[in-house]
Amino acid sequence: MGTTTADAIVSRAITVIKAIVPVTDVALQFTPFENELGADFREAMNAAPAGCHRQYQVRMSGAGRELEVTNEDVEEHMVELEVVIAYARDNRWGDALARDRVMDEDRHSIEDVIGVRGSANFTNAVGVDACWREADFEIPFERGSACDFLVIKQRMSFWRLV
Repeated sequence: MGTTTADAIVSRAITVIKAIVPVTDVALQFTPFENELGADFREAMNAAPAGCHRQYQVRMSGAGRELEVTNEDVEEHMVELEVVIAYARDNRWGDALARDRVMDEDRHSIEDVIGVRGSANFTNAVGVDACWREADFEIPFERGSACDFLVIKQRMSFWRLV
C-alpha cells in the first residue's frame, strides 16, 4: 500500500484531464487554469470569455471529514475535489442546448479519467494511490455572466503515513 497526499491527487487530476481527447471539437483541448491573480477561476473566465473554452481548475474544496481508518502507522483520509470547466456563451457549438450537450460529453470524459472508471490513473504504480468514493451530481452546470461552467465534485480516499 502506498501513501499519498491531497495535493498529489489534485496534481494528478490536472494531468489526466489535460490528456483527454474531447468527443466534440477535438482541436479544442482541455487547458489547466494557472491559478494567478487570486485564483478566482469563475471571475477570470467571465471577465475574458473569448479564451476560456475548456479551461479548467481543480481544487480541494477544504471539506474535512473524520478519519475513516487509523492504526497509528497509517491513516485513511478523504479529499473532496472540485473540477470546474468553462464554456463561453459564443455559439461555438451552436445554441445553448448544443453547449449543454458538449458539457455533458466532457463530464463523461472527465469521469472516465478521475471518477469511478478512472481508478487506473490513481494507483501506486503512478505514485498517487487514491480511490474514488462518491460524487455530488446536484448542480453539474452553473450559469455565469459570460460563461457556463461544468462543475464536478467528488470525494477520494487515500492513505497517509502517520
